[in-house]
Amino acid sequence: MDVVLQVSRWLGLVAPQAPVPLGPPIERIAADLRRIRADLRQAPSGMPVARLRGWWAAYDDVLVTACRALGLEQCLESLLTPAARELERARVERTLVRAGLLADLR
Repeated sequence: MDVVLQVSRWLGLVAPQAPVPLGPPIERIAADLRRIRADLRQAPSGMPVARLRGWWAAYDDVLVTACRALGLEQCLESLLTPAARELERARVERTLVRAGLLADLR
């Protein structure tokens, strides 16, 4: 039966198989972005630097995932200096706001 289905799709008699997404659902990506960004904004003073860096790294990872899911350019994976990473993070956030994935940052 599998061969018949493949031939039927090849001939256009049967609709092609729906593409399978490669990453997590966009709704989960958006929820992760909102959650981690809220955690970062509400981080208590005196929080250990290692934990805060971990949150920023997790946020950057989700930003990269969001850009991949939407086919947007980003350089977060290649930037090493904190200042350059912060500028790129802000640019990516603005891009995701324009794409409708994130609410306005204000």
